[in-house]
Amino acid sequence: MQTHRIATLAPLAVGTATVVCTIVIHALPLSATVNFVRRERRLGRAGRSFWIDMGIVALALLYALVGTPR
Repeated sequence: MQTHRIATLAPLAVGTATVVCTIVIHALPLSATVNFVRRERRLGRAGRSFWIDMGIVALALLYALVGTPR
């Protein structure tokens, strides 16, 4: 009986750890993006001109691409 329980729990533990790591890896770039946009709004840069807004969006997309797997 003990052998079957270990054989079931090992893959379950590995899968749970993988899901948690994936969530953390994706949360870091998302957090950086949110902080960046908040900072730009606080400094008054967001909404000033089309090209500044395009730069903000481009950097936000760059942060999002950092979090995607290759």
